[in-house]
Amino acid sequence: MKNKIFTIVSIFLLIGVFVSCSKDESTGGTSDHPTVALLKKVEWKITSQTLNGSDVFSSKDACERDDSYIFQSDSVCMRNENTIKCNPSNPGPFMSEWYFNEDYTDLTFDNMDYILLELTETKLQVQEKSGTGAVFISTLEPK
Repeated sequence: MKNKIFTIVSIFLLIGVFVSCSKDESTGGTSDHPTVALLKKVEWKITSQTLNGSDVFSSKDACERDDSYIFQSDSVCMRNENTIKCNPSNPGPFMSEWYFNEDYTDLTFDNMDYILLELTETKLQVQEKSGTGAVFISTLEPK
């Protein structure tokens, strides 16, 4: 009887060891949702912005047009001013929180709320949430 109990306890201990060792040690936990993984994969740069279908990006200051965004693992969005600094005495980088809603259709970053229109390896397109009815769309591509 003691041998049966010892065998059963040993089996449970072995199962526990295998289960605890199967955790993904490279990330320290569970892997990212595919949408999150795509967003974090590259450094993004705004390539166009429209307001109600009209280009507004080309009228922005050059120091704003060369900014890029890095979505980090710790839910920090880092905005880099890159080559042209808007304020040389405060060149950044600038940090803000980023996160998705539960169904990955809305994205918050750089202190703004957006509807996620498209996210691929080569394109991130978002529409600013606005109560005014204006349609402001930003398109970002890998830097």
